[in-house]
Amino acid sequence: MGQRVLIAQPSRQLVAETEKRLLDFSRRPLHRFDTDTCGSGRVKAALADHLMHHAEPGQIVLTTHTALLTLPYFHRREDWHVIIDEIPSGHERATNSTWPRNTPS
Repeated sequence: MGQRVLIAQPSRQLVAETEKRLLDFSRRPLHRFDTDTCGSGRVKAALADHLMHHAEPGQIVLTTHTALLTLPYFHRREDWHVIIDEIPSGHERATNSTWPRNTPS
């Protein structure tokens, strides 16, 4: 089957670049969640819905630090390998009160 992988990056530009690179060599299902793909104000809802209802094994999810850090609930977080590209800034951590509650222990 395969593992579920979520990659969080500092900006949607980096997420877009990673998506392009992965599409070139990976056959795994790839899902991107940022304001370019979901629209302003819809990213968290779309990501939460995907994690709750469409989290089939073997997929890769790409999103931003902001989306992950402010996600109110991470459904079955123990089933995911979460990769955070670059350490979120102190400002990001201080202003996003759900961190680290929504990440695996």
